[in-house]
Order: sequence, then structure tokens, then C-alpha cells
Amino acid sequence: MLIFGIGAVIVAVNLVYFMGPAGTDVVGSAPSLYGISNEAAGTSNLFPPLDERTVLEFVSITFPMAEFRKQEDFRGYDRYVIFGGQDDPVGYVYEVQDDLRCPVCNNVRLLVALDAAGEIKEIQALEPLELSGDPLPAEDETRFFAQFTSDRNEVSNGPSYVLGENVDGITGATKSSIHIVDALNRLLFTHRG
Repeated sequence: MLIFGIGAVIVAVNLVYFMGPAGTDVVGSAPSLYGISNEAAGTSNLFPPLDERTVLEFVSITFPMAEFRKQEDFRGYDRYVIFGGQDDPVGYVYEVQDDLRCPVCNNVRLLVALDAAGEIKEIQALEPLELSGDPLPAEDETRFFAQFTSDRNEVSNGPSYVLGENVDGITGATKSSIHIVDALNRLLFTHRG
């Protein structure tokens, strides 16, 4: 009986190590069911709260017609509801965070703007993305994030991005690419769910 108990503890520790506390498989690119259903997995306390100026600049560029916004906690995410003068929102801005558990990578911290239909309109990295420990060139970051925006023609924007199928990863920043794809899938699932 003691051996069985020790074996169960070893299996549990290995599962937590390989799957991570948020339930996201480190090797795959699709979010696990635990990661999707855990509403608290949206944001975490990896970073200090955003300053108001950063959010206002992003909103003014992404939603130039915005007249006011409302900040709220939405299923574990910091969300800003953007209004354009009427009672119906014209869009949403979410702060997205993800811990990469990587000694040479920055953790993921993004501002993601969704239009009123829930399609990705704009993404801004708040922490530099890294290419094998060096900052990723701005044009590569822009090209990578453009794959998720609703103005792209080649693939329908939706909650099921798959690295290597409808999203090209960043060579040399595979772990960052995997976590960004997972984080965006979780966000869209949570927003639309």
C-alpha cells in the first residue's frame, strides 16, 4: 500500500511538471481542457498592473472613434469595454499574460483588441518577444501578430489557431510562439464562451 501511495505521488508530480499549473501542455500548441475551462487562467500576477497611459494609447490607436471605456474583471482577464457613443460596445481590449517557465524567454504579456464581433483587431506585445535570448526584430513581431488579425484574407479568424497549420511560428522563438497561440485561443474561447 505504501508503494502504491508513493507511486501515485510521483505520477502527480510528473503531471504537474509536464503540464504546468495552468494546464497548458508545454510541447503542444492546443490549450488543454483544464486551461480552457479554468476562468482564472486568463491573467495572473506575473507583472505589475498596467499604467493608464499604456492602455489609453493602445485604445486611441485601435479604436480612434472611442468616446469612453469601462474597465472590468471578465472571467479572470482585465478587460476594457470600448464604447463609441452608443450603449453598444465597439470593441474590447484584454490584457493577456502567460508564464513561459523558460530561463531565456520573456513571459508573454499582450494587449489584445477585439472588435464588437469578437475578432482580433490588434495585438501589442508589452514585453519584448525574444529570439533565442535576443530581442525579436520589430518587423518579425509585426508579421507574426498579423496572422491573428481579422483583416487577413487567407484563414478565417477564429478560436482555433494551430501552430504549423494556420499560424507560422517564429523560428528560434518556438516556445514563445506556442504560448502566444495558446493564450490567444484561451482568450477567444473565454470571450465568446
